[in-house]
Amino acid sequence: MAINVTNQNNNLGRRITYDNAATNTVVYNIVGAPCTLYAMMVINTTAGRSANYMRFWDAKSGVTSGTTDPDFILGIEANVSELYEFAGGITFSTGISYTVVNATSPGTSGTNAPGAVMTMYLITS
Repeated sequence: MAINVTNQNNNLGRRITYDNAATNTVVYNIVGAPCTLYAMMVINTTAGRSANYMRFWDAKSGVTSGTTDPDFILGIEANVSELYEFAGGITFSTGISYTVVNATSPGTSGTNAPGAVMTMYLITS
């Protein structure tokens, strides 16, 4: 997994987090602090008709994929790029942690890896 967090040199105070290998391994506290998620671009290269599901937690650690209820879940169809914009942002008072699982595990349970790793960009405070 290759995660890169870039602080933007502007007055907006935003970061761009890039992950070119998002999979079913939980990534903890990506920016290292509480933050707000403003937008996200996700690229799902999974072939066929298999969707993937992104699970997000407001947590620095202690998340167990398949057991810990996510704070929210996004479904990403196969072979698409999706842009999500969150008006006003989604606040993570502890930190953003996430994972990606395949279409057979859309809710809390399930830990199966997606059909292909996903690429994502997150714009946060």
